[in-house]
Amino acid sequence: MPSNWEWKRNDTNPISGTIKAGRPRVAVDIQSASVRFHMRNTTLTETIIDAAANNDQVGDGSDGTKGDWSYDPVAADTDESGKFYGEVEVTFADSTIRTFPTKGFFDVLIGDDLL
Repeated sequence: MPSNWEWKRNDTNPISGTIKAGRPRVAVDIQSASVRFHMRNTTLTETIIDAAANNDQVGDGSDGTKGDWSYDPVAADTDESGKFYGEVEVTFADSTIRTFPTKGFFDVLIGDDLL
């Protein structure tokens, strides 16, 4: 998982990453899993995003897409500037749920725009 993402207010460009776990960090097979993206303020008192994300892994991921995911925000997701925390929740085909990163969160930074 990346350490942070950066958007400007009202940006709708997708974010993406590869879910990795273990030591050494290796891509996690998310074949047939559903993926959600969560984002909260840094006091963890307000949920900003709790939405379905894209599982971008193709088949078993042997083509290099193993663990790949993305999220396509709408303008309302990024309409407030500041620092936020994010995570990705994966529900595997056997109904097991696992959240990444497994410790802490990654930072999401939304900057002010000029206009």
